[in-house]
Amino acid sequence: MPTVEFQYADPAARPGAVVGAVEVVDDRLVTVTSTVVRSEQDAAVELPPGRYFARGWLPAGPQLQAAFEVASAEQTVPLHRCGEPPADRPGAGGWLRLWRHRGRSWSGTVPPELLTADVLVLSTSHGGSLGVQIVDADRRSTITMAPTGVPLRLGGAAGISLLPGVEATLLTYLDRGDLPSARIVASDAMSQAPGPGEPDSSLLDTAVGYYLLRTGNPRADWWISELSWAQPDSVDTTILNAYRLMQIEGMGHESICEELVRAASNGLPVVAEGLRLLISGLVRAGDHQDAPAHVERLRHYAVALAQGPLTAFPGLEPAAPRTGQAIWSGELPVDVLEFDLGAAPEVEPEVEVREEPSAAEPALRAARRLVAAALAQLQSSGLRPGRQRRDVTVDGEELVFEVTPSANAVHFDLELRASPLPAIMGIVVSLQVTAGVHVLESFDETYRCRFTDVPAGAWVFTVRQPLTQPRLDLSAVSLPVLLREPAFAASDVHHSTEILRMVAPGRNTLLVLTFEPPDQYRLEVTQAAGVTVNLVAVEYTERGGATVLRLLPLPPGTGRASGSIDLQDMDIRAPWQVVESLPPEYLTTCSDDEVEASIGATASRAARMAWRSLAGLLSPELQALIEEIR
Repeated sequence: MPTVEFQYADPAARPGAVVGAVEVVDDRLVTVTSTVVRSEQDAAVELPPGRYFARGWLPAGPQLQAAFEVASAEQTVPLHRCGEPPADRPGAGGWLRLWRHRGRSWSGTVPPELLTADVLVLSTSHGGSLGVQIVDADRRSTITMAPTGVPLRLGGAAGISLLPGVEATLLTYLDRGDLPSARIVASDAMSQAPGPGEPDSSLLDTAVGYYLLRTGNPRADWWISELSWAQPDSVDTTILNAYRLMQIEGMGHESICEELVRAASNGLPVVAEGLRLLISGLVRAGDHQDAPAHVERLRHYAVALAQGPLTAFPGLEPAAPRTGQAIWSGELPVDVLEFDLGAAPEVEPEVEVREEPSAAEPALRAARRLVAAALAQLQSSGLRPGRQRRDVTVDGEELVFEVTPSANAVHFDLELRASPLPAIMGIVVSLQVTAGVHVLESFDETYRCRFTDVPAGAWVFTVRQPLTQPRLDLSAVSLPVLLREPAFAASDVHHSTEILRMVAPGRNTLLVLTFEPPDQYRLEVTQAAGVTVNLVAVEYTERGGATVLRLLPLPPGTGRASGSIDLQDMDIRAPWQVVESLPPEYLTTCSDDEVEASIGATASRAARMAWRSLAGLLSPELQALIEEIR
């Protein structure tokens, strides 16, 4: 069978480092094989002759892909990166302090030497839970729970991060929820080692343990048991072992509680997922005398947690996380290591005209984090059928969650009620009721978010994240995203598959996203018809990273109005949003290119005809384009 060798080079990674994963689909979009991607080292797979498409995602976000045809001979296929990863915040230097957890408190210890100007490795001789505090040139202080035995890079938004490699790749996939890519990396890692405990593999062994536990893999019990012997003092291992014990029939509740309390007493986990698991487990162990105090303390870390796979947070010391920036204002401590990353590159200033950010934006972000933390607490302990009320307090703010049976007695009404907090109004919460079906609601002027007539099931709540630099205003509804692009097997190239079905706040608008082979997404919008044309706006991110705006007119009439629009080159894993109703005059604020692209993307005849009634608002060139619509 012919061999295909995939090639890719990551300039930040050492040769041979695992930096990603790809799957290979055939011309029917059926996955036939998969492989890890190594920097500057070919990844070989065997494929029968035919046409194929390789695609995957780098941990930082950009997509890898390549279309190729296999003949009878061995061949090399370069993988192409679509888009650029988000750039780190440059830093000129600062100082580093190493903290060690001793007993029940943290204390400074002698920092390690740097391997290079921006790379350090913590020795296993340090032992216990370790925190690396980075104070940058602007005196911003970030603390990261650091693993031993792996290279750590200084600089960037989080102060410290893992160098590209198998540990960073697997943990980032898990952090992003990309379990199919994590499976590829974890399977390759387990094929290279018979089990945990190999020299210099402690973080990789831990990452594999988190993957096996999260996916319910049968090997989790054996792997985590062996990990407990290899890393008996690790907080992460203790958390994993507690969850392993939960799966053993007849295991005493007291033994599980003791393991969780032992983990909470020994510092903090290196992996951010471990912190969430620890809080969830301690909530369930509420009858243990020490559990409530640990839960209350650890929730402050959960709220302050920075983005990324490692446990990192703003703070001046590990025992005191902060939800905002932590600015160092004291003298330079004696037990620190100063470092210099070189001056940040000078950039030619650009002349830019923009509105200053609203003073409400930080408050809105804080309110969104508050709701997310409250929902995480609710989901960690679960809900039972029937009428109930749950009170959750986060950072002094109270949220009340009430469930009551609906009038038909088989469904439920749900209500989230917050203490008076103006910034919470308009925040969108998504309730997934079944796979691919979401109901969206937002907090109103009474600080309530209501879901009505919800069927029983495994409810999943999510606070929807807006686009980073949106064109549309706060009236836009942030929509659910997929964790990865789906691959569908279809014998008919015209076959379409429903991906998401969403009910917008107020339940006036139904949105259905379908996949149209070979690589297209189409959005169908249905709502009550108006007396005039209603304009629906969709803002999404392309695979290359650009944000685009598309407009869909729905015709007037009685009953329901419906229309479809193609979302060309849509990145299904990136945030997207919709405004359900805009006046036709909104077209005058859009560029001709945006309107022309929207006309071309309109996929239903009724909506194409609706463009004709809007021609008077447009330029002569666009009017001529509309006249050609049939």
